[in-house]
Order: sequence, then C-alpha cells, then structure tokens
Amino acid sequence: MSGAFRGRFAARDRALFGVLYYFGWRISEALALRVRDVFAPSGSALRYVHLSRRFVKKKTESRTDEVHAGLRPWLEAWHG
Repeated sequence: MSGAFRGRFAARDRALFGVLYYFGWRISEALALRVRDVFAPSGSALRYVHLSRRFVKKKTESRTDEVHAGLRPWLEAWHG
C-alpha cells in the first residue's frame, strides 16, 4: 500500500483514503469535512470527528466517529 500514494499530494490522498477506510464514510461525507472538523487549533488531530446531518446520506442524524489510532499519523502527516 505504501507505493500507492506518491507525488505532491501523497499525504493528502493518504489522509482522505484513511478517512474513507477507518470511518467507513462515503466520499461525499469525507469531502464535506473541513480542517477545523478534524484538527484542534493547536494542530493536533481531534479524538472525535463530527459530521453534520446535512452531509449524511439520509440526513436524519449527524455522525460522530472516534479517530482510529492507525488514521491519526496519516492525518498529522498531511496537516503537519
């Protein structure tokens, strides 16, 4: 898998893939995230990520997911 992400946007692409993989989110849900939804003002990844219900498929309730330990390094490498 490490050879799958190369080039200028490798860290960003790896972080996006990690959000899809570890959270099980749809691409539209992952793309709706903003930096402030994932990172604290100090720059570290938050423990939980919240997604407003307007971005969830059925729009009936919001989602809050814990950031998996395997995802955290990918997020911090991108934001770092």
